[in-house]
Amino acid sequence: LCQETGVKPRRKGYIGGLACCEDMTRCRTHSTSYTKDDIVSYRLRYNVTWREDIENITPLYIFVMDVTGELSHTEERACMIEYDIPRFNNTGSEIYRRNSTFFFPQDGRIIHAVAHLHSGAMFAEASRASSGEVVCRGDAIYGTGTTVGNEEGYVVAISQCPEGWQVRKGEAFNLDVFYNTTGGLTTRSDVSHVGVMGYMWMATARETTPKRIGKKTGAQP
Repeated sequence: LCQETGVKPRRKGYIGGLACCEDMTRCRTHSTSYTKDDIVSYRLRYNVTWREDIENITPLYIFVMDVTGELSHTEERACMIEYDIPRFNNTGSEIYRRNSTFFFPQDGRIIHAVAHLHSGAMFAEASRASSGEVVCRGDAIYGTGTTVGNEEGYVVAISQCPEGWQVRKGEAFNLDVFYNTTGGLTTRSDVSHVGVMGYMWMATARETTPKRIGKKTGAQP
């Protein structure tokens, strides 16, 4: 929450979310004093593989459907990125659904898709607007224990859609995101989960790929 990290809210009524996580900010803990001995360093290690026959590789382009914004033929609305989930006593339902419609900008094939969700989420679902066919559903998987990667009550994984599907330029798709209206970190009576997200991330292969531009003949290094 912005109040805990000391960050000034970006708008009136902003409780907490992405805008609270500025550099060098942290959430409140039980201890109020720290020394250099308390500092712990973490590092990531990667194994990188590659190939050199790039002429045989089909490039992928990333498209993201954000349930807080719409991409249409004629306009691009600024996506909100995040939003808040009202409590059960305000909605009369334990499930809060938010949805939006998108028009795909080109022909191609979705190779892989995965949703991005926060704690409190149930699932996200992408479907063809014309037929209602569900092309991808991402379920939030919650931890049940105390070990790393299985923390109880937290989203530890989201089911993915590696099968893919065909898309056409101008084709409409609906994105529906479902959250639970109970629980949450805030004590407010009107809002349960704050600063949540609802994305569908899609790796897409275009049917026609722009020609690769090479160096001019005789160009100097």
